[in-house]
Amino acid sequence: MKSHFTAFALGAGLVLIVGGVLAIVGPRFIEVDGDEDDEGVSIVSIDDGDSGSFQLKDGSLTVAAKWRGDFMFAGDGRSLSSLARSLEVEIRDNEAVRKAKFEAKDGKILVTAVRDDNIIAGFEGEASAGDILQMFARSSGVNADQRLKAIVADGGKAAALDEIGALTGGHAAGAYIGALSEITSLDDSDVAGLAGRIAALTSDYAKRQALTALLEHQKLGEEGLQSVLAAAKSIESDHEVRLIVEALAEIELTEPNADAATALLGDIESDHELRLAVEALLESDALQSERAAGAITAAAAAIEGDYEKRLVIDAAAPRMNEPAIAAAAIETAGAIEGGHERRMAIETLAENLDGKSDSWGALIALSKGVEGDHERRLAIESLADRAPKSDLIKSALVEAAASISSDHDRRLAQDALD
Repeated sequence: MKSHFTAFALGAGLVLIVGGVLAIVGPRFIEVDGDEDDEGVSIVSIDDGDSGSFQLKDGSLTVAAKWRGDFMFAGDGRSLSSLARSLEVEIRDNEAVRKAKFEAKDGKILVTAVRDDNIIAGFEGEASAGDILQMFARSSGVNADQRLKAIVADGGKAAALDEIGALTGGHAAGAYIGALSEITSLDDSDVAGLAGRIAALTSDYAKRQALTALLEHQKLGEEGLQSVLAAAKSIESDHEVRLIVEALAEIELTEPNADAATALLGDIESDHELRLAVEALLESDALQSERAAGAITAAAAAIEGDYEKRLVIDAAAPRMNEPAIAAAAIETAGAIEGGHERRMAIETLAENLDGKSDSWGALIALSKGVEGDHERRLAIESLADRAPKSDLIKSALVEAAASISSDHDRRLAQDALD
């Protein structure tokens, strides 16, 4: 399972533990994208406006950088096109240590390369510094959008796609694919290739970052969207899958893509995340009644907690005038075992169900299964206030009130019917 943490606008500071070191950092943007599996990859990136740092640890390899002032990569990543103050990059691989330092002085960028504490001069030093800088550029997402613009300006979209193929880490690939989707138009073939690259990443955060960027910034055809959905199936994190579903809900879904988006719900195990995903789908005008009802039914079958089931019904409330959705919501209420939550679900349904709906009988029948005389009485009272005034409905309500064991609560329910 992968995890990530992102914090921003930290006015009062933040305590951060990285590599066993306790640090207090002030207002800045911090992104931690780490894998908790056997691969042992961890990334910490800090941007504090005019300064920042980056560190990637992958087994015996560490790529670290720190800078003061803004800087811009040249397209190839082997040199800087601009530098305000300084940038230092260090590569550690087992016992070998290589460093490159870039300093702005008198309108020029001075470059120093070091290997195991020894300065490397001349052409060899320039080549070593270029290798080190390029490794930093290719293993991080730092300035990804700026660098991609330079690549596209020099060699077009094809050059950018080639560079993404050369990136050395999932964090970088996620950031670069996201940036590329914002600055150029991609066809379905491009998207299919990128989706395959995304599915191979180890970081669920990076996968979601790249996939949502494609969904938000590209006009995807059928093939392209199916490629994105296939890549999304490789994500393990419930939270990240839910964010993909939310991104899908923001675009216009065709019938097969709506089916695929709804099918992603089956990959979410967390009650909370599944409920939020269903809410997002229900809010989408593009999801037709039958599919929305299917999403509600799927959630009811998968969610264990009564509270989250009831919140699914709350989310469906604005669409209760659609018969399929009303039927699915009532079925979900029937799966709620706790008396309090079922009563609240019935109240929500009663408040929003169309007066001409054929589902009132089924809803009233649910009230007879509410645990606790007090909760059952409150459910029946809410139904009495809002249900159609027909003889058939009145008869069903009388039967429901009669099911209350407590004389006091039964009498109050019967009084409400009168």
